[in-house]
Amino acid sequence: MNEEGNLLDPEEILRSFEKELKGSLEHFKSELSKVRANRVTTATLDVIEAEVYDGQKMRLNQLGQITIEGPRTLKIEPWDKGNLKAICDAITKSDIGASPQSTGEVVRVFFPEMTQERREQMVKVVKKLLEDTKGRFRDLRNKSLKKLSSMRSSGLSEDEESFYKKKIDELLKKIEEEAENLSEAKISDIKA
Repeated sequence: MNEEGNLLDPEEILRSFEKELKGSLEHFKSELSKVRANRVTTATLDVIEAEVYDGQKMRLNQLGQITIEGPRTLKIEPWDKGNLKAICDAITKSDIGASPQSTGEVVRVFFPEMTQERREQMVKVVKKLLEDTKGRFRDLRNKSLKKLSSMRSSGLSEDEESFYKKKIDELLKKIEEEAENLSEAKISDIKA
């Protein structure tokens, strides 16, 4: 049954599975973008929150415009210059390994050259993200297969069940390959 209490049909299960898979893949892409490669990206700062306006926590991308200034430098132009110190403090306290420097107008965030050891750590992070994502994919698959099996009692034939199981496995294989390709591209960036 779906949320409205109606019986599910196999096509609905398939559509729901595909939608959930794509959502998990988008989450994986988002997490990958936060992993530092050889060049910095603005996404590196997306997870950092600064304490501003009487203790309110806000993400840096909500406090100003973040731009790439060079392969290892980001620039933050806060909309409220009064937040410069809070932005610098938040970056310093974070674990991204960067050094913020305020000019009074903007904050420049300098990232050190990645060492071989740091590159290896980042590769491990990417591989773990991939494995976690594949685990989510498999959980979604198992949930969908369970729904299909439960439909046998309501008239779904063995052939139909087999057909939809095959469709689910095809979708899973396709999305896993896409995640693996994204992972390999990120690892290549890190090693470059």
